[in-house]
Amino acid sequence: MIVKTDGFVLKRIRYNDSSKILTLYTKEFGVLKAIAKGSRSLNNKFGSALEPLTHTHFVIYKKDQRDIQLISSADVLHSYRTIRNDLNRLSCAYAVAEVFLRVIRHQEKQDALYDLLLGAYQELDEARSHPRAVLRAFQIRMAGLMGFRLQFDTCVTCGRELHLEEYRLIKLDADKGGLACPECFGKVAEGLYVSDTMGRYWRERKDMLMNSGTAKLLLQYSLNRFESLPPEPSEGIVGNELDEAIRLYMETHFGEWRPLGSLSLQLE
Repeated sequence: MIVKTDGFVLKRIRYNDSSKILTLYTKEFGVLKAIAKGSRSLNNKFGSALEPLTHTHFVIYKKDQRDIQLISSADVLHSYRTIRNDLNRLSCAYAVAEVFLRVIRHQEKQDALYDLLLGAYQELDEARSHPRAVLRAFQIRMAGLMGFRLQFDTCVTCGRELHLEEYRLIKLDADKGGLACPECFGKVAEGLYVSDTMGRYWRERKDMLMNSGTAKLLLQYSLNRFESLPPEPSEGIVGNELDEAIRLYMETHFGEWRPLGSLSLQLE
């Protein structure tokens, strides 16, 4: 049957001399693999509609028993030109798609996931927040939508109410999905001390001690709308702790979490 849906191209691979096979995330059907015949030919009918980082309206010949669907036509809804003209925003936008592909795999339709992806691209294009803040927030919220929402209100070890403003240090317990209060630090076994030239933090295989300011930023990233994220990057020990905390959390719940290759494009 012929179906119509909006969506994004997350991945493309060449298929013979004239076609491409695409991995799409669509509003109506979730993840779809589809072939665009003739899309590698000069002056093909698809134009830029099948480019990554493009919001597109698709017309697809879809059969439920078929693994790869057939794209009949595609029209650009929004091309995110601001992203394409800024290398740092471009690299973070590609990293958003990289994270999405790692996590969703064969995910079916979920409006919240679609809206999260759309919102991240819109914010990167409108350039109100720093692109690294958008990427960090995207990963934390993606984990939450997949059933691994971080717990910030009570200690995951003893259940006491947390007061981040009163602590200097707090522990991220990635395995339990939240934060542990200072009184519970001594209950952690087999800790490893990690240091670098900008600061030091303590972490275990699935635990990490960090500044309370880092935890406050994680809370902000998990709750605030994209347009309310910090306009400046978090750097130094806080930036390092944010990236390590997110990496640890994603790896705990989604398997090996390699560095995001798309970020190698960044200038700063």
